[in-house]
Amino acid sequence: MREKEFEWLKNNLSCLKSASNVLYKLCENCEIKCNPFGEWTAIKLAFLLWYIGLYTRIIGKNFLEKGSSMIYIDLFAGCGANKYQINAQKYEYFAGSPIIALLFGYKSFTDFILIDSDKRKCEKLNKRIRLISSNEGVNYAIYNEDCNRIVNTILKNIRKPSHYLCFVDPTGMEVEWTTLEKILGYKGDLIVLFHTREVWKNINKARTKNNPLSNTITKFLGGEEWREFREEEELLTYYMDKIKSFDREKITNISIKIKGALSYDLIVAAKKTTGESPWFEKVLRMKERIEKYTPNMVKLAVKILRGDQKSLEQFVEGTNLQQTSILDFT
Repeated sequence: MREKEFEWLKNNLSCLKSASNVLYKLCENCEIKCNPFGEWTAIKLAFLLWYIGLYTRIIGKNFLEKGSSMIYIDLFAGCGANKYQINAQKYEYFAGSPIIALLFGYKSFTDFILIDSDKRKCEKLNKRIRLISSNEGVNYAIYNEDCNRIVNTILKNIRKPSHYLCFVDPTGMEVEWTTLEKILGYKGDLIVLFHTREVWKNINKARTKNNPLSNTITKFLGGEEWREFREEEELLTYYMDKIKSFDREKITNISIKIKGALSYDLIVAAKKTTGESPWFEKVLRMKERIEKYTPNMVKLAVKILRGDQKSLEQFVEGTNLQQTSILDFT
């Protein structure tokens, strides 16, 4: 990896860190409710930060200048901050997905629709947003609900014409297919964290008669076809094809691996524009870079940001640095 490329990673993680540091200092006991932040969470949120910049630049020009709405939807918004464990006593804090959307758009979203089923996380998120947006006039709504139960309400409140970016970051199979189906009926882009390996393991468990997982899997995937799957790849293809059928012709998956085993896929889906969506080539290039990424580079970036290490050159000799930065999209 070239040092210039590494700087992209370090600088973007620095953005996430600096934003959350401010929020942490202003919120009492926020560590109790912070989401855990691992190396792959860093990659996921760095991609979101990058995509929000790209999205708001394009949609902001095409929609906002015509008086339309540009909406950010987060089905599992959390508390707005993530906790990264340095050692048994020390932590670093990084901005969560709704704060990234609030602070780092090339142009600001007109509306924020934020959902989480945890009441304490919603309260903490509300406090954080109020602290950083008191003078901004941000139009946001936080729903302490199951996203599957509240989806009809939030969609009724979306003003037309509008365009959304919906970030779906569950811990497993919490989001039902009917929920995504309703959201896909409106104009917008979708980023979904799909726990490919976990879902596949659950499918194999559910093949036994009267297994309680069966109903959950059927609701999650939106059908009984999973019973015929024999390979993990069939599962991912099936889910992506269902998304694609809602006029989301620009779709790809970013496979995130941990220790060589596929853990999850980040699915990115958008409608094809009249100009054939040349911007999506940037997403495909980003996919190639992220799939080469390793947790060690995130650990190194955090060490440098903390001052525990001064430069890339001080990294342990023999570590493989032949990778491409996830944040160099030019």
